[in-house]
Amino acid sequence: MIIRATKKALNLSRIRPEKKDADLTEIFPGEWYVDLISLGRPGKFGLQFVHHYTKITILLPGKSVNKVYSEFKKSIIDYLERHNHQSLVEKFELDSNPEIFTTNSKSVLAHMKEVKWNNEYHCAHTFRNPEEIDFKWLEDLYYLAPFKSKFIDNKYLCTKQILESVEA
Repeated sequence: MIIRATKKALNLSRIRPEKKDADLTEIFPGEWYVDLISLGRPGKFGLQFVHHYTKITILLPGKSVNKVYSEFKKSIIDYLERHNHQSLVEKFELDSNPEIFTTNSKSVLAHMKEVKWNNEYHCAHTFRNPEEIDFKWLEDLYYLAPFKSKFIDNKYLCTKQILESVEA
C-alpha cells in the first residue's frame, strides 16, 4: 500500500520525506493521500485519507500516520462493508506494509483541500467538542458527492459509481 502524505503530516509523524514520482498505473491497491485536519479546537487534529482513484475518504482522530495506521486499515474495511462493497476489501491489499512518500498529484491535493475545508467546517460547527465528532457520518457525506475522475473519461462521478464500476 502506498501512502502519500503532505509535508505537515510527515513532519508531525516524524517521518523523513521520500520522493517517488512514478505515476499511478494501477487502480488497486492504489495510493492513499493523507493530510492533517483541524478538529475545531486548538491542538486537536485528525488525519484525512483519500484514495486516489475511488475518492474514498477516511477520517481518523490523531496526528501521526504511524499511530493511526492499524485503525486506518479497519476503517477501510468498515467503510466498504457499510456501503456493500465487501468484495473489494482484498483488492486494497491491507496486509501489505505501507510505503510512505511525499505527494505528487496536484489534482488529488486540490480535491483533498476542498474536502478538508468541508470537514473542518463540520468539526468546528456541527459538533460541540472533538470527542463527539461522528467520523463515519463525515465519510459518508462524500459517498454520493460527484467528483471529476480523470480515470473514467473525465466524467463527474461519485464514489459509489466508481466502486460499482470496478466491482463489475
